[in-house]
This record gives sequence, structure tokens and C-alpha cells, in this order.
Amino acid sequence: MTPTPRPSRGSAVDRLAAEVLRRLRDGELAPGQRLIESELVAEFGAGRSTVREALSRLAAEGHLVLERNRGAVVRRMSADDVRELYQLREILEGAAAGLAARHIDEPGHRARMEEALAQNRRLVDVLDLPGYIAHNERFHALVVELARSALLAELVGQLRTRAFRLQFRRLATAEGAAASAAQHDAVGKAVLAGDAETAERVMCEHVRASGEDILARHREPG
Repeated sequence: MTPTPRPSRGSAVDRLAAEVLRRLRDGELAPGQRLIESELVAEFGAGRSTVREALSRLAAEGHLVLERNRGAVVRRMSADDVRELYQLREILEGAAAGLAARHIDEPGHRARMEEALAQNRRLVDVLDLPGYIAHNERFHALVVELARSALLAELVGQLRTRAFRLQFRRLATAEGAAASAAQHDAVGKAVLAGDAETAERVMCEHVRASGEDILARHREPG
């Protein structure tokens, strides 16, 4: 019998980093929360060097902070951090929407966008807020995919990972989801029309509005 190959250290680091990142994105880890190295070692059955490498990677990507005598801590985002993040998202995702409009007649692109818009409306109509939060992420990812730029996708992906956990409070209300869905609809219609200029403009407006709302909530107590 051929023995099952043992996973490489690299793949173990990848898996551990991906799981910690998922917990960050889903709000299971709070800003300022310390990640206990020994607990991660026990939970994942990983060596200390693997855990440290995974945490160092996430710190280098801006998700964690490595503090002396405390180890890895979930990064807190200041108002200036949020403002800068959304300014960059506006530029990059606006460009993605314009490129998506230019590529809309490539095979499968139009059908995927039409289905995304239909799902967008269905989730808001039935007030499926958890479903809409997940759909919001997929819609933005789809626009970037249709842009057909690997480098742009990489850059946007890094920013959206940082932004994801900031959006829960905004989208977890009927009013917030409805406003977001209307903006998605405007972006999608412009993309489907092949109108790159309008697609870029309305996506910029959508991301800017999201950032302004999140900044307003950032200043609220609690």
C-alpha cells in the first residue's frame, strides 16, 4: 500500500493562515484580541514554527500586529485607516467595473452578471440579510473577475479582506441592504450595457458611500 503523503509545512501554514483569516472576516476575532500561540498549536496540531509563520504572514498583510511581550493581536483600525482603505478601494474597484463593462461580451460574462443581479434583488425582497452579506462579497468579486486583470484582482482582494469585517453593521439592516442592492443594480446595469465610463463612476460612488457610512458608524460609541 502506498502511504498517504504527509502535508508539507508550507501547506500547513497556508491552512492555518486561511482559517485565522476566515475568523477575522466573520467577526469571530475582535479588534485588539490576542491570539494565543499555545492554543493555536493545540487546536491545529501544528508546530510552533508553523503557527508563528502563519501569524507573521497575516501581520505582514496588515491583519494582525505583532506586539512585544504579547505576540499577535488583531489589528484595530483607526478612522484614518478606514478612510485610506476605502479611498484605495474606490479607485481600484471603479477601474474594475470599467474593465468589466469592456469585457461584458466575452463568453459567460453577461449571464453571470444577470444572475448576480437577480440574486441581488431576491435576497433583499425576502430580507435574507445574512444571505445578502455573503452575496455582497460575491458581487464585488464577480466584477473584479469580469475585469480580466490578475494584478487588479490581487490588489482588490487584499483590500477587501481588510474591509469585510467592517461591513457587517452596515449591511445587517434592511435599510443598509436595500441601499447597497440599489447601488449594485446600477453598477450591474452599466456593466451589462458595456458603458465603461458609467460603470466606473457608479462603482466609485457605491464604494465611497460605503466608506462614508462605515466612518460614521466608526465614530459611534461601542
